[in-house]
Parts: sequence; structure tokens; C-alpha cells
Amino acid sequence: MKIKNSFLAVCTVALFAGCAMNNSSSSMNDMQDKVVSSYDMYSVAGVYKAVLPCASCEAIDTTLVLKNDGNFESLMEYKGGEQYTEKSSGTYSVKGDIVTVVNKYNKTSMFRVDNKSLKMLDAEGKEVTGPMAKFYVFKKM
Repeated sequence: MKIKNSFLAVCTVALFAGCAMNNSSSSMNDMQDKVVSSYDMYSVAGVYKAVLPCASCEAIDTTLVLKNDGNFESLMEYKGGEQYTEKSSGTYSVKGDIVTVVNKYNKTSMFRVDNKSLKMLDAEGKEVTGPMAKFYVFKKM
């Protein structure tokens, strides 16, 4: 008897849920547009490289290493002019598709995960646009 009542309850819930669904393709597309990809430290961990533009040198060869434990290291090699290397380390976090790195001096940088790359964001958290945008993409090695 309990099994029969449980079965009836499940069928009733399924019936109401089915009636409440809107099967129009436009509402399904709207739902898909609202879904945001979510990443974690394990999926973004790795070595990323970019050649950043530089006002006082030719370019900055940059390597960013995101570790599984939430720590990062970066190496920036300034090319042309006065050549030097800058190392940095700290922690990073992942929220949705945004990776936020914070170095030991509390300087924050943000990136948006885009397939197998990270797009560096500006100070307001927006993607860099225009002809320089391609220089702010870190490719996973």
C-alpha cells in the first residue's frame, strides 16, 4: 500500500511539473544563455604564457603558473631597453569563470577563463577590447 501511495505521489508531482514546463524553443535558448560556465582550481591549474605590451620596452614575456593548491607564481621578462626579470607569487581564487590572483603585496589581477586560455581583465573587471586585446590573452601550455 505504501509503495502504491508513493508511486501516486511521484506521478502527481511529475504531472504538475510537466504541465508547468514551457517547451518553447525561445525559453530554452534563454535558459541556455543564462547558464554560466563554472570552473575550479583543478580545471584552471596550469602554465599560461603571453607577450604583454610595454610602454618603456619592446614587450614583456609573461609566464603565469596556477597551482592546484590555490597558489600562483609569475615571471615577467622585460625585453628591449633595460632588460630585467620580475618574479611574483601569491594566491588565486576561482569564481564562475573569473580567476583572481593576489600577490604578496595585495596587488590584484583578474582573468576570464576562455576555453584553454585566460583573458586578462582591466581594473574594472572588463575584457580589454580593440586592437590591443589579442596581447592580453594567456595561452595554456
